Amino acid sequence: MLIDELCKLEKSDGMDLKEYKNLVTKHISIEGEDSNKVINNIIFSRKWQRLEVDDLKKIVHKWKYILFNPNQFTVLYIMVYQYLEEIGAVEEKDVQTYEVLDYLLKVKVLILETPWLQFLIYSKTTSAIKNY
Repeated sequence: MLIDELCKLEKSDGMDLKEYKNLVTKHISIEGEDSNKVINNIIFSRKWQRLEVDDLKKIVHKWKYILFNPNQFTVLYIMVYQYLEEIGAVEEKDVQTYEVLDYLLKVKVLILETPWLQFLIYSKTTSAIKNY
């Protein structure tokens, strides 16, 4: 799974963007197609819902992959987390979305430049505060 490889890469070599590009091309790109378009298609068409719940939980638990592509992967992370909440697959001991977002904002990796991302973060944070 790409996420496992990205987390291993981040842990061993830090933010090696050249290797990130190689991994994304290997796992995501279709016949040289722009991998960002493919990632967007996977995220917004919700094709990730076809994964097993355990694989979806990896997307939430191994969140450091977000560091390689914060704008796209933060959206994926939030959407997967919300889906897991909806189906009752999130446990109290699970990583909390607002903690991950807080970290990403503190280290200035995540910049709230897209309205979609702003909406997702606002709605998720508001929900988390209400349930706190």
